[in-house]
Amino acid sequence: MLGIGVDEVVSILKLGFSGVAFIFLYMSFSLVSKEQQREGEPRDKILSSIRSFSFLSIIFAVLVLVATGTDYLLKQKTLPEQCNSAMQRAELLAENVNNHDVNSMRELLKNTIAQCE
Repeated sequence: MLGIGVDEVVSILKLGFSGVAFIFLYMSFSLVSKEQQREGEPRDKILSSIRSFSFLSIIFAVLVLVATGTDYLLKQKTLPEQCNSAMQRAELLAENVNNHDVNSMRELLKNTIAQCE
């Protein structure tokens, strides 16, 4: 139907609302492409329906972008600066898990949480 496999669709949908928005946009593109490949006169009702679906898909994608951006900005503003620093330090230290044992990771988590309270 979409020109992509079920596994790919499922993987895209695992991304949440952004995946759904992408699928809608891809479906709009696919519908327009199939209508263009069709021989004969363009069907006005089909083109009107595709246009409406495409418009709603774009609105949905914009809403996803706005929600994602707002969420990112709110998370950045609500955390104190010392917490942001502690989180960045923890991410860097946790990247190389081979250098840590259970106790050092526990200590890392405890210190990070203490900075964020």
